[in-house]
Amino acid sequence: MKETIILRLEFGFNQVLSKTFLWMFLGLISTAIVAFVTYNSDIFVNVIAAWPILAIVEVLLVLVFSATLKRCSPTIVTAIFFIYSMINGLTLSSIFYVYDLGSIGYAFLATAALFGTLAIIGYKTQRDISKLGNILFVGLIVGLILSVVNIFIGSSMMEIGLDWLILAIFCGYTAYDMKVLKELSSSGEIEGDRVAIYGALQLYLDFINIFIRILSLFGNSRD
Repeated sequence: MKETIILRLEFGFNQVLSKTFLWMFLGLISTAIVAFVTYNSDIFVNVIAAWPILAIVEVLLVLVFSATLKRCSPTIVTAIFFIYSMINGLTLSSIFYVYDLGSIGYAFLATAALFGTLAIIGYKTQRDISKLGNILFVGLIVGLILSVVNIFIGSSMMEIGLDWLILAIFCGYTAYDMKVLKELSSSGEIEGDRVAIYGALQLYLDFINIFIRILSLFGNSRD
C-alpha cells in the first residue's frame, strides 16, 4: 500500500514537472523571439527609453501573479506568465546591442548546462533546505541595494563582484525552487496545473538571471 502511494506521488510530480519545463521552455522561446524582433525593429530606441517603466511593469506582474495564483484560473495565471515573458523580451533586447551573437549563444549553452545540473541537485536532495530560502532572499536584497549604490559609484570591481554574488544566489535559488516545486506537488495543497505554472515562472526567473550574469561576466562586447 505504501509503495503504491509513493508511486502515485512520483507519477503526479513527474506530470507536474513535465508541464513546468514545457511552460518554462515556451516562456524562454517567447522572450527570445520578442527580444530579437524588437532589436531588429524601429521600436528598439523607444524600448530603451522606456526601460525603467518596463522594469516596474515586470515587478508588478510578478506580484499580480503571486497574488492570483490560488484564486484565478490556471488559464489566467498562464496568460500573466506569458505577458511577463514577452515584456521581459523587450527589456532583454538590449543584449543584442551590447554583446555579439557568439557570446549570447555560448552564455545560453553554459546557462542551460549549469541550470540543468542545479535542477537535478534540487530534485534529488533529501536534505531540508527550507532555511536556504531566507538566506537567498536576504542575499538578493543586499545585492539589489548594492546595485543601486553602484549606479552612483560606478565601480567596475563592485560590478564584477555583484555579478558573481547574484549568479551564486540564483544558482542556489534554482536548486531551492526545484525542491519547493517537488514539495508543493506532493502536498496536494495547490492544483497541479497551478503548481506547474508557478514552478515555470520561478525557474524561468532563475534561468534568465543566471544567463544575464554569465553573459555579463564572460560575454564579448560588440565592436
